[in-house]
Amino acid sequence: MSLELTLGQFIAKRREHFGYKKIEFSKLIGVGNDTLRRWETDKFIPAGKNMVALIKILKFSPEETKYYFRTVIYG
Repeated sequence: MSLELTLGQFIAKRREHFGYKKIEFSKLIGVGNDTLRRWETDKFIPAGKNMVALIKILKFSPEETKYYFRTVIYG
């Protein structure tokens, strides 16, 4: 677990770890490239269905989810 990273850095690193290019990943999540860029540069924090999709696709652990989103997602 890399809790020394910001959420944006963590998203970018995990996306790259799973081999997703930015355009491909944006489409998979269902957001525009600008939105992904803003997440990865810590301008915006993903919320709602986007947050849930990120957690599932990037396989956040329960500890990572609690740390980065200060909440527990069930499902």
